[in-house]
Amino acid sequence: MKAFKKLAAIVLAGVMALAVLTGCSDSDKTTFHKQLTDALSDAKVTAEYNTADVAKAEKIAQLWDSYAAEIKSIEKKQSEHKYDTTADYQKARAAALAKVFDAATLAGDEYYGFVTVQEKDADTIASIVRVLKEEGATKYGYSNSRTKAAFEKNVAGTFNEGEFIVLVYEK
Repeated sequence: MKAFKKLAAIVLAGVMALAVLTGCSDSDKTTFHKQLTDALSDAKVTAEYNTADVAKAEKIAQLWDSYAAEIKSIEKKQSEHKYDTTADYQKARAAALAKVFDAATLAGDEYYGFVTVQEKDADTIASIVRVLKEEGATKYGYSNSRTKAAFEKNVAGTFNEGEFIVLVYEK
């Protein structure tokens, strides 16, 4: 019976992993990219797609959610008075924010930002086009992974929640 339970657990874990991997098909990504390329061309944006920027955007997207969760956890502990001293809280918060800023430095000399994923791909694409055009981007890449938190620029350590694409671009 124990062997059956172990086998069932392994099979179930495999099925769940497969389900996660099938969330977004390559054809969906290809269609989105083609629509974005067409929209950039129509808007006379000459920025070229850069796989190095894509890799940076993916890495930032992967790290971002875990750092947002860590900051939320620290803030919750602080609200529950679980830190012995204010200095302990400030140290934990500073360490978490340092990770966020380290992730941001993955962009190197490039710029990065978050584009809110809209209900319609066309609206998300329009947002990406607008940013690249306004910023005068020469190269760009974006994450296929989505992050659930985007840090606000005005208050360090606070963030908006939603679904975002990380956009990395060069000027």
